[in-house]
Amino acid sequence: MCGRYTLADPAADLAERFSFDLDDLELPPRYNIAPSQPVLAIGPERGARLLRWGLVTDDPRRSPINLRCEPYMKRLPRLRRCLIPADGFYEWKQVAGRKLPYRFTLRDGGPFAFAGLCNDTSCAILTTSPNELVATVHDRMPVILRPDLEAFWLDPAARDLSPAFAPYPSEAMAACAVSTRVNSPRNDDAACIAPLA
Repeated sequence: MCGRYTLADPAADLAERFSFDLDDLELPPRYNIAPSQPVLAIGPERGARLLRWGLVTDDPRRSPINLRCEPYMKRLPRLRRCLIPADGFYEWKQVAGRKLPYRFTLRDGGPFAFAGLCNDTSCAILTTSPNELVATVHDRMPVILRPDLEAFWLDPAARDLSPAFAPYPSEAMAACAVSTRVNSPRNDDAACIAPLA
């Protein structure tokens, strides 16, 4: 599961990295993106827009923020694929009766794309089995697309999507414990990502 993530890279750098036009999009640094908030999503034509994180469905009681990658094609055929840029995500580990947050990033600290599914107004992040690093904290992880698979994921003609669902290599990632400030979505500043001493 991915319940919070970060996207603090400068907007111009994101536009260059993911080949989209900023237009009038406002993309301030975000250190604690939470469900129901607007998030950046990039579609097949590299059009970028802000969508609600949490799919709006026919069932008002259900607004999933994550979807398991394995069965999605059968259950949700009307959804479109998108990229959801990020530069880190949080998971919580149970330690001595407390939940401690950890932030996972790429080892080089750069931005990456989650595999997302969207409709006209909302989106969700796909999850897969964890790599060895994430498995120390959680039993699922978001689908992080290798850069060479981003165009493949967005291609509507692509049918066998299993190559995209492999867990991102643990040796290319890093993790650190961070402040419990991230537990509250009201906190959205650089202190959320500061490593614990």
